[in-house]
Amino acid sequence: MSAVAGASIILEKEYGVPTAPFNSGAFIEVTANDRKAGYVPFLFTPHPVIGMSDAALDGYVVGPNPDTGNPVIQDIIDNFTKPVNPARLKFKAAVAENKGNSGSFLKPDTEENLQQLFYDKGWTDGLPVILPTEERVATMLAGTCADPDEIVGEMMRFDIRGMVQYSVRNAAVLAVMAGARPEYFPVILATAAHKLDAMQSSTSNWSAML
Repeated sequence: MSAVAGASIILEKEYGVPTAPFNSGAFIEVTANDRKAGYVPFLFTPHPVIGMSDAALDGYVVGPNPDTGNPVIQDIIDNFTKPVNPARLKFKAAVAENKGNSGSFLKPDTEENLQQLFYDKGWTDGLPVILPTEERVATMLAGTCADPDEIVGEMMRFDIRGMVQYSVRNAAVLAVMAGARPEYFPVILATAAHKLDAMQSSTSNWSAML
């Protein structure tokens, strides 16, 4: 879902090509819980699709979208011809500045509460993380001579449907959260600076090699 959502946003933002990403109704809940796909107006057909006759598939297209109740073909046309209706997004779009140093500090709290906050905000993949305290981030930054405020790359932020820049400090925060050691940070930083996307399509038979 994330790969499809990312491709849709890039096509629309960078190339001006309207998209209508869709899947079968069996994946409505999966999409709703995907922190990336939830920012894209996915369309859904009835399930299953594989093995169905041409007549059945034709019926899917003119029949109701199991998510919206509208005819699937009408939702497809709307995706191509109308602005995104926020009501159709599973997560509300946010507004953020395109800066790598716009980080903020959280108020002190217990480990348990902060872990829950990171999970609720979608800042993790659902697993526990090492909380990026000022001291831990400073220790990670000691693993490189790069300026902490240097912008090293940009990435897609699905909640604002656009690209944002990130700095050496941002990379250090994520390295801490992942449990990396400071001596690993030069390799992590080099990887981040080369714009290699860690998110690959789940149906592709290839991957990036470092």
